[in-house]
Amino acid sequence: SIRINVLAATSIVTDAVLEYKKLNNDTIFHIIQNEEANCDISVTTNSVDFSKLPEFADKYIFEEKIYLATPKIDEYEEKESISLEEVREKGFVNLSGSRLFRIVCDKFCESAGFTPNIIFESDSPATVKNIIKSGMGIGFWPEFSWSEFPLEDINLIPISNPVCQRELIIGLHTNMFTTNTVKDFYNFLLLYISERTKEIIK
Repeated sequence: SIRINVLAATSIVTDAVLEYKKLNNDTIFHIIQNEEANCDISVTTNSVDFSKLPEFADKYIFEEKIYLATPKIDEYEEKESISLEEVREKGFVNLSGSRLFRIVCDKFCESAGFTPNIIFESDSPATVKNIIKSGMGIGFWPEFSWSEFPLEDINLIPISNPVCQRELIIGLHTNMFTTNTVKDFYNFLLLYISERTKEIIK
């Protein structure tokens, strides 16, 4: 069995778990979301207090850009990049306030000198996407950790100011009871995310 603490990138980690299960059906996953949990593997970001997690025996860091997601309307269609200052008066669609991604995005807006006007929030990235697609507001979209890169449904515009990115950290916590299965899935997860990143960015 594997205890994996998913504090970020839930969609892509879930996809990796499903792919691993196809190859290793006997493996049992316990997926938790708790900054202070005892676990074998953590998926988190640089905004987490690492002192609450078990010590890392190994970790890998992926840099992830954060885009501005907008509906496909003329106002945004021709933009190659955008400053957050340009959209300070717009309504934002975002994840609920307790989610790490929401906290990171609020800090981006703070760096640009404003507090975002949140007109809709949800725990579901898919719901956030659908609301933006409908034209009700704009929001933030991570480069790869929400699995799909929805170019056909909404605009994803690079943010020129401030720099909007985060570190996605995959950490292995080892002790005397760490199994080869845990280490095998850790390596599988690193490879899976690495390949998915190249597939999206290319």
